[in-house]
Amino acid sequence: MVWRVIYVILAVNFMASLIFLIKNRKGGTEAVLMFLLFLVVPAVGFLMYYIPVWMFYALHNRNVYNIEDLIYEGESESYIKRPDVEKEMNVVPVKEALLVNDAAQKRKFILSIIKSDMNKNYKTILPALKDSDSETSHYAAAMAMEIANRLRKKIQALEKEYAKGEAEAEQLLEAYREYADSKTIAGKDIADIKNRYIRLMERMDGRLSDNRFFVTYAGYLKEKKEDKEAEAVLKRRIEEKPEEALYDKLLELYYETGREKEFAETIREIRSSPLVLSPLGMEKLRFWIRKGE
Repeated sequence: MVWRVIYVILAVNFMASLIFLIKNRKGGTEAVLMFLLFLVVPAVGFLMYYIPVWMFYALHNRNVYNIEDLIYEGESESYIKRPDVEKEMNVVPVKEALLVNDAAQKRKFILSIIKSDMNKNYKTILPALKDSDSETSHYAAAMAMEIANRLRKKIQALEKEYAKGEAEAEQLLEAYREYADSKTIAGKDIADIKNRYIRLMERMDGRLSDNRFFVTYAGYLKEKKEDKEAEAVLKRRIEEKPEEALYDKLLELYYETGREKEFAETIREIRSSPLVLSPLGMEKLRFWIRKGE
């Protein structure tokens, strides 16, 4: 009886392995190697191959819609931005490469990105998570899990160093922001990291000099529907160290909460202030003026 069950398992495993090989026949040597792995390690081989993908999708799909992505997509249609040469040269080939029908070429491309500098380039191949080729999406999912693990370990190390006075608050805040923006973690984890960012900013009590931390801080407060707190943070920093990024975030807050009076007053304040806007800052200001009309 036991041997009969074993024979059935081996037969099913062989059929599943053969189906995998036929489905991924364009994968060449890599597909053959996976086929042999499935035969040598019955059942377990499939678990080793598919579990990382399933685990990542199970976590990642909890936060399907990212409000920052939706806001950015809406704004990008209206903003007249100068082209980011480095970004355009990196991202466009990635999108084109993933449209290639040859699965083997896509896999080689993904692997080349990973080998070159995964920490820097991982976001460019996140679209491959939804690729029709299972092995390509497997590579991307494994990479995303590895990046999330690296960022998590980085935060843990910095938190210990910060508690001992061996790391600066700016380093820890930047690690929190990088992890939250990585798009490799689920909704609950993102909320936890952003709450840590908020708590640390509250403890710093205005001792930071770089306004980008306050812009991120206000953004996280706004996501939690703490609009008054976000407004207070931005207005206080504008009084202390006015910069266009602070005004831009304040205008966004007023616009999204329908506070037309404050929105118009802020536009007038920018126009009458001695603040010198960058070309991008001028374009953003024109964008908000059009929004307010």
